[in-house]
Amino acid sequence: MVDNYSQQSNFIYKERLNANFTFLLKRVGPTVPKTSFFVDIHARLRTIENPEALTKIGFWHEGATSWIGDSSWKVNAAFSKTASSVISQAYHKQWNLNMTILDRQTEDQLGSVRHITLKNESDHSRHIKLLLHQMPIAQREGVVFYSPQEKALIHHSQDSYSLFSVQMPCAQHIQHGAGPLKQNWSDQEGKLFFAPFSATSMESVIAASVTIEPRETYKARASLLTAESLSYLKHSHKKLWPLPF
Repeated sequence: MVDNYSQQSNFIYKERLNANFTFLLKRVGPTVPKTSFFVDIHARLRTIENPEALTKIGFWHEGATSWIGDSSWKVNAAFSKTASSVISQAYHKQWNLNMTILDRQTEDQLGSVRHITLKNESDHSRHIKLLLHQMPIAQREGVVFYSPQEKALIHHSQDSYSLFSVQMPCAQHIQHGAGPLKQNWSDQEGKLFFAPFSATSMESVIAASVTIEPRETYKARASLLTAESLSYLKHSHKKLWPLPF
């Protein structure tokens, strides 16, 4: 009986993922097939070539931090048929959180926008923090600082700037931390200490606090843009704000 129930549960879960995946493909619309590539949801969904950084995504809930890719998650990494958009899903087995990620390259090709859909599939409210951890792929010297006007973290290294931001309309608050995760984030407290500037590390973290009611769905959006001109970068980021969730 236990084996049959487990098999049936897995079948239902996979059917739900496939149905959601088909629905999202319809939203993206028809595309011209290009080189297919595998989405590694454990790291950054690579919608741009030769990215300078990767973004880890995870949650904090009830005194614990869980990053996608650890043993608590079931991951349905997707294949993409375009070089500009990818779709993946992940399900937290203990917290019953179902997350869909749609990454799209921006029209100006300065970076990517990550659309996150999060559903609480339990019968209990979940007080969580959505975490996005920005990490440089190679060791690079530079600075990271918080820009109040853009409500974003800006990374500056050599002759380039990167802008990292998160929008979540239902969030109680969104916090920004420049510098290493281990320095600014407390697992036990679920607290991100505000750090507006870092000259020692190119890492950064954004945490969005939200209470997700049972069976409800919430949305968030993260953007990562890179350019040689800071003013042009800010202008490009400003154009993303009117995009619907």
